[in-house]
Amino acid sequence: MRVATFNLQSGQPNGLSPHGGTGQLTTDEATMAAAAKMVELDPDIVCLQEVRGYQGLTFVHGSSARWSETALAQRLYTPHSVRTEKRYGIVMYSMLGVEASWIWRLPSWHSPIRQTPNGMRFRFEEQRRAIVALVRENGQPVFVCGTHLAPTAGLGIRQLHWLEERLDNLARSTKMPRAPRLIMGDLNIRPEVLRGETRYTVLGEGDTFPSDSPRTQIDHVIGQGLKVHGSQAVLMPVSDHRALISEIEPEAGNDPGARPRR
Repeated sequence: MRVATFNLQSGQPNGLSPHGGTGQLTTDEATMAAAAKMVELDPDIVCLQEVRGYQGLTFVHGSSARWSETALAQRLYTPHSVRTEKRYGIVMYSMLGVEASWIWRLPSWHSPIRQTPNGMRFRFEEQRRAIVALVRENGQPVFVCGTHLAPTAGLGIRQLHWLEERLDNLARSTKMPRAPRLIMGDLNIRPEVLRGETRYTVLGEGDTFPSDSPRTQIDHVIGQGLKVHGSQAVLMPVSDHRALISEIEPEAGNDPGARPRR
């Protein structure tokens, strides 16, 4: 199973043309060029972040007919910022059948007021969300979660811990406690911090930020009950992030035939 996560950054061109040269593209042209590049990578599941509502459609319309028709049929979207000037969200596309899906609101600060070394400042925290889908890989159930965690270190780690626990509870409540779990997205956590905070296995490695000369990785694929065969960070025609692609499969010993309890 090949999976991909990519922060689209609302389709902001980064100076790379779809033919490998340089030149400024429009937002829609760059988004469609990124879609064409993603099709070349041939993922089974794609999780995107910072996607404006219409761009979710632009992205698949810029791809091949077969991929776009299948992906659109399995498209899940939820906004996490509803302010007019910054209205975007997360999207999941799947070439695999989606048996069930859930949208979760992630924990946030109770108060928008923050204490900083320079005193108090006021900031609205975006309501982050996660998309969870139950898919099947060769008949075996896998819970896939796409998300975009808060850039504030303490809150982002709290959201990650919450997601891991919530996925465990979901697997138990649907009578599939041994089903593999996968979390991917822009986690806004550096690799050395992530390894110390997650109970999951790192399933994708490669510097993803900033895209032109990446120095660190904040986009991740992590999972439980899964193993990785390879991964790569891929430069795209849009965004200040690189896409992260991982080739994974369920480990032996997971329950291949369980069905979700409604």
